[in-house]
Amino acid sequence: MPVLTLDIDRFRKLSGIEISVDELAEKIPWIGVDLEDVGDKYVKIEYNPNRPDLGSPRGIIKAFKGLYGYETGIINYLVKPYNAEITVDSTVKDIRPYIVGGVVKGLDMDEATLVEIINLQEDLHNGLGRKRRRVSIGIHNLDVISFPVKYLGVGGAYRFVPLNMESEMSINEILSKHPTGVEYKDLVEGFKKFPLLVDADGNVLSFPPIINSEYTRVTESTKNLFIDVTATDLDRAIQVLNILMTTLADYQGKLYSLKIIYPDRVMETPDLSPSIISIDKEELISYAKKMLGIKLDMPSIRTALEKARFAVKEEGGKAKIYIPSYRIDILHLIDIVEEIAIGYGFWNIEPSLPHRYSVGQMSNKSKVLECIAELMIGHGMTEVMNFILTSPEEQFDKMNIKIDKYIEVESPKSREHRILRRWILPQLLKCLYISKKEPYPQRLFEIGYVFEDYDIDSKIHLAVVISHSRAKYSEIKSILDNLFESLKVSLSVRAIEHPSFIRGRVGSIFIDNKEAGLIGEIHPAVLENFGLEQPAVGFELNLSRFIG
Repeated sequence: MPVLTLDIDRFRKLSGIEISVDELAEKIPWIGVDLEDVGDKYVKIEYNPNRPDLGSPRGIIKAFKGLYGYETGIINYLVKPYNAEITVDSTVKDIRPYIVGGVVKGLDMDEATLVEIINLQEDLHNGLGRKRRRVSIGIHNLDVISFPVKYLGVGGAYRFVPLNMESEMSINEILSKHPTGVEYKDLVEGFKKFPLLVDADGNVLSFPPIINSEYTRVTESTKNLFIDVTATDLDRAIQVLNILMTTLADYQGKLYSLKIIYPDRVMETPDLSPSIISIDKEELISYAKKMLGIKLDMPSIRTALEKARFAVKEEGGKAKIYIPSYRIDILHLIDIVEEIAIGYGFWNIEPSLPHRYSVGQMSNKSKVLECIAELMIGHGMTEVMNFILTSPEEQFDKMNIKIDKYIEVESPKSREHRILRRWILPQLLKCLYISKKEPYPQRLFEIGYVFEDYDIDSKIHLAVVISHSRAKYSEIKSILDNLFESLKVSLSVRAIEHPSFIRGRVGSIFIDNKEAGLIGEIHPAVLENFGLEQPAVGFELNLSRFIG
């Protein structure tokens, strides 16, 4: 988990609270962070990746002040229009299609503030940004920029002075010689054009997601900032921008919005208005009692949520809960109840022993699944775990298949996580892409839930993939045979044709004359879709056919 060190003198200065190291160490875990270390002049904490708003001292102070009653309720962030634009060229559509941004003025910048902002930027890159793959952030000196700013794609010969350099380099040279370019070059591997931000005078601002320009370098004397967030996922980009802008507002910056002009639409960012959940008051009281074991009335719930920096308005029998724009972790009513518990104070909840005493044990199904996992590990496999939420593009388009029957999430938080997966092999191929720099051969497996057709009842699948320069059907077939021999289950494989696999090297797995899976060599077109250069073989098996 991300780690943040809180210097006690800095904490006192920013918060205006006179507090000792020991007192801070005692109180701070109750906001929902873990205590990592305590020194004479600091407290080191770990915060949960689903709370990136806690990635700076200002974010911690905001939560701390709320819980302990120094400042409660939601913060209304004022955003004024800056009357400037970012224009998005159609050339970035297939490389890194989304950008959002904003302006911050009047920051009281010093060395400590600059370090804290940069640390938050990197934590956002590594967490929500998936090491810049999904989202990357540019922080620039606003005073040297002429608007409108243009976001476009350029060739590898395009030259500018990258950050920490004194002379111009081409984009190709940056990717092969600049330390940051070498570190992140895989993010733009295979691109014929590269994303670039250029201002109205032709000055390069950044080459996302790789590096900023030296021209817009931010120093401790910089007071005004231009923020850009580029991404492959627009929703995630908006989340990252909201967290960063609200944090900069907490550092006393004044916020301004920009128009983002796409070829097919216009939007204005940031929008820091809170989201709203409306719920029946009695339902909220009942659900909170069920989850927490204590009965709270609406005034107590409202007070608790205000300490969590939310707002509550009662209208008749309904309660409207206002959620700050930086709180991206609130997805369900249970998350609201967690905030009620934090605001109420976990120390105020009296623990009690359960009324019944029992000893748990593994079910037979769990024992079989554990046995299968051990067999796979015995074959030199590495176990992975992917989300059950994925995208149609990954599940079907990249696998060269056309399927329109799947279970879709009603209000997905991102395009990459909007359907329930129908099989696991596509995600294992994505894992191969992510780890393509690691030594070969690579052998991965996953045992997990999938959802077939419109059937909400999940099935348990085993998927296995092997990749190296000589990966062949016979290798993966021997592992399948050994698995069934160890489980004392008979199987047969019948030749079929399937667009995800090479013709003549794919088969359907049958158990007791019932189709239970697929096995074969992955088709070269599928490998290319996933950005893989080595051959791959794999199988996927519906374990629900014979478990139990």
